[in-house]
Amino acid sequence: MEKNKQTKKLKDWVMDINPEDLIPVEVEWVDAHSSMNPATITELKNQSVILTKSCGYLMVNDKEKVVLASMLYGTNASDETLMKHYQVIPKGMVRKIIKLLQKKELK
Repeated sequence: MEKNKQTKKLKDWVMDINPEDLIPVEVEWVDAHSSMNPATITELKNQSVILTKSCGYLMVNDKEKVVLASMLYGTNASDETLMKHYQVIPKGMVRKIIKLLQKKELK
């Protein structure tokens, strides 16, 4: 199927999102963690945050948070686009956001 036919089909199906606004990104961020296991003070002092990477469509990037969604999931009865598999990352945990480029269609 030709690219503009695919885009038109997507536009017909997704009423309130312009396909060009769906920006795929990789977000590098640090995550908190906890444990119920006992630890010495030295072990606690040596703990660090966990470097994490997440990929998805960048839905929100404001001073409070970054929101990614990885799946468009049809529309509701009001023709609003539904997104699934979303992730909300506090902005203070984000190290960098990299825009992913589509080189060519995979077959």
